[in-house]
Amino acid sequence: GGELAVTWWVPGFGGRWVTNSLSEAAGEGAPSLVADTVTSYVTPWNGLNVAGLDADGNVQVFWWTPTTQMWVSSNLSEEVEGGVTFAEGPLSAVSGSDASIYIFGTDDAGDVQTFAFGNDAWQVINLSETATVR
Repeated sequence: GGELAVTWWVPGFGGRWVTNSLSEAAGEGAPSLVADTVTSYVTPWNGLNVAGLDADGNVQVFWWTPTTQMWVSSNLSEEVEGGVTFAEGPLSAVSGSDASIYIFGTDDAGDVQTFAFGNDAWQVINLSETATVR
């Protein structure tokens, strides 16, 4: 049904695995995700993030905010200029020790795009346009 659940283990759980609904934790209005698009990454500041696509191809990210002690969701497609959406399919993501984050997918034209976080802002880079063939 698009609800995001995560199964995890941390020492504070008393040595057992726990499953939580991040959709429920993020509250009313949390987006539904297309199942085969979900990926996760850990930020350099040790925050777990889960990204996926909603039915409209928007890149949605669930993340823990320590200031409010809550899970929230953000629509990255609305945060970047041009409102870039991705075609349905798996995403992948990595983060770097320099506090950078990259979420990769393809758009409807088949171009490889990345949502890139750096200098406290998100941007989209069309890697198919910037790549050099060798």
